[in-house]
Amino acid sequence: MTAPDPNPTGGGRRRRVTADVGSVTDLSARLANAEARIGTVRSELVELLADIDSALGVGDPARAFRRGFCPVGVEVTDALHAAGDRLGDQRRALVAGVRALADADADAAARLDRRDT
Repeated sequence: MTAPDPNPTGGGRRRRVTADVGSVTDLSARLANAEARIGTVRSELVELLADIDSALGVGDPARAFRRGFCPVGVEVTDALHAAGDRLGDQRRALVAGVRALADADADAAARLDRRDT
């Protein structure tokens, strides 16, 4: 994703780190896609749990099932929500990191170029 970029200046060579924008774009899109797919699975699970609850009916067996099953369903949906959030955080961090790298590289190059003149 990053590669040294030899940058010749004034008879010497300076090494510069650059980001592969194509790779970053691809990774960002893949993370966004995974985040969306997790959101879809979570939504489908919530609907499924509601359908199960409706199908159970009433009575002691239904209440017993709900007591055992509902907490697990909530735990799974919460875990899916957290996973989606983390993927989003990772995607934003990736993009911010590459932007920061590009900004720092441009700033450093500008400072070095001023010294060369």
